[in-house]
Amino acid sequence: MGGADDMRRLAREEEHDTEAFSQLVPDLDVAQLPARVLAVQVTRPAAGHGAVAVGVTILHAVADGQAVWQFMRAWSTASRAGAAALVGLVPPPTFDRSPILQHPIAAELSRTFLRFFAPALPLLRSPPSTSSTVDTAPQIRRTFVLTADQIRSLKQQCVPQSGQSLPPASTYVTISSLVWASIVRAKSMDHADDTHFMVAADCRRRLRPAPGEGYFGNCIRPCFARANVGELRGEGGVARAAAAIRERVREDLERTSDPLEGMERVLDVVRGVPRERLTSVASSHRFMAYETDFGWGAPSRVELVSMFAAELVTLLGAKQAGAVQVSVALRRHLMEAFAANFLALAGSS
Repeated sequence: MGGADDMRRLAREEEHDTEAFSQLVPDLDVAQLPARVLAVQVTRPAAGHGAVAVGVTILHAVADGQAVWQFMRAWSTASRAGAAALVGLVPPPTFDRSPILQHPIAAELSRTFLRFFAPALPLLRSPPSTSSTVDTAPQIRRTFVLTADQIRSLKQQCVPQSGQSLPPASTYVTISSLVWASIVRAKSMDHADDTHFMVAADCRRRLRPAPGEGYFGNCIRPCFARANVGELRGEGGVARAAAAIRERVREDLERTSDPLEGMERVLDVVRGVPRERLTSVASSHRFMAYETDFGWGAPSRVELVSMFAAELVTLLGAKQAGAVQVSVALRRHLMEAFAANFLALAGSS
């Protein structure tokens, strides 16, 4: 890493310098079990003052986004104000999952997932690609910020049509729909093709009994929405994307008292969806990353450096009130067309 000016440049530019960002995050060797679950790296500039980067790597197998930011909030609060400041502010963590996450075929389901995602335990490796072709085009990342006014206007586009028994689109669904429609419009795909979008639904508030604010671990379920390419490219494409996402979430989570019901079918979807037609969203605008203060003020830039999919969008609460930071990873040849569609759809709202 260079001087302070180089670090400040990383905090300003929309397109990521992925090599520079990767130098700010520690490696975590998870080639085989047992594996470490956390690594932290603090970087100061080689020349100059007034800049510092905190890079944190956490093994996703032990914590989802909610748990990660729960940890970051506790750590930064203790760093800034002392451990006594945590009393009443951050609930004590709960690590026992057995009384909370229950499934009638839990043991069998765990074995099925492990055979797919880690077939050579204790060695760990990624599952084989389900795509018939391997796309080796370079991936780039770019960050956008949607203002509160833009989000409100986009929500008006996503109001359920007459006859649709769907709830109003949330901020999460609205932005996911904007990204999905923009990516589909950027691609060369047949109008008759299907396209897929994966959202990660937090099940904490849907479980009975609820796990409580201190639950630390994973508690998310993937929901795979599907829509026709022609519908998302046409007029009202963002609204159609929102309807597809809300309908999928309702089918998976809201028509049952158990949000874990049907989890055994997730692998069937993973195996069946072509990678080139799947976009995933990670993180959430509810994670107020810019409130993470270790004692030297709010961060100037927060990013998820590790990308685990060819087409991935991550959301975070932005610095401005009501705004949302949208970071998108795409293959380079798609990014320019995506950005043009994204900005046009967001600006026309």
